[in-house]
Amino acid sequence: MRRADAVVAVSMGLTKQLHELGNREEGTTHFLPNGYDPEDFCSLPFSDDESFQVTYVGAVSSIQDPRPLLAGFRAFIEASQLNPQEARLNFVGADVTGRLLEWSNEQDLDDYVHFTGYLPHREAVAEMCRASLLVFTANPGTHHTIIGSKTFEYLAACKPVLAIGEEIEGVGILKKYAPCRHCEFEDIGAITRALLAFYKEIQTGELVLPTSAPIEFNRENQTKELEKIILEGGSESHDRV
Repeated sequence: MRRADAVVAVSMGLTKQLHELGNREEGTTHFLPNGYDPEDFCSLPFSDDESFQVTYVGAVSSIQDPRPLLAGFRAFIEASQLNPQEARLNFVGADVTGRLLEWSNEQDLDDYVHFTGYLPHREAVAEMCRASLLVFTANPGTHHTIIGSKTFEYLAACKPVLAIGEEIEGVGILKKYAPCRHCEFEDIGAITRALLAFYKEIQTGELVLPTSAPIEFNRENQTKELEKIILEGGSESHDRV
């Protein structure tokens, strides 16, 4: 950290930490986040499914606990009186816990929950684009500097996002660039209300969606930023400490 001409980090919090750790000169520690590849979102199949598709993409694990989402979705179904043809909760990714279907059964959601398991990346991206609403979770205790890599693909899909749990740096980005509601991890009532609000706004056409993904997270643009950092010896960047 002390000898490098330039240091690059993927979150602003981590950038500040490394800058202080290395006792670095001003302007030589740079925030350059992960991003999305625009070609991943080209020529994806169009879905004319008019049902309310709530989709979580990523691993289900001890640090990505789906139980508050399941409980909130159960209460949403009871309040909205939607049947399995009208609403579905999709999980796309590996179930590391091996208990997702058990937890789904406990909430009497067997007919509503669709679990794909792990999918190739392009198919997972297609599921994002088919969703009505995407879900992002961060368990209590998740470090505030974290920005999950799917944050940027969620933005590239131009969908609304329900964020559940810690308000980490990634959640801040989602709130800035996407129609996003944030709920505390164990606040089932808030999760239910957020689902009801998103459903109403989507059904009535009130929800205004982004027409394009944020250009600053496009990997081509980020590569140009990295090139600038390298060519200028770490002395100049628009996002730096």
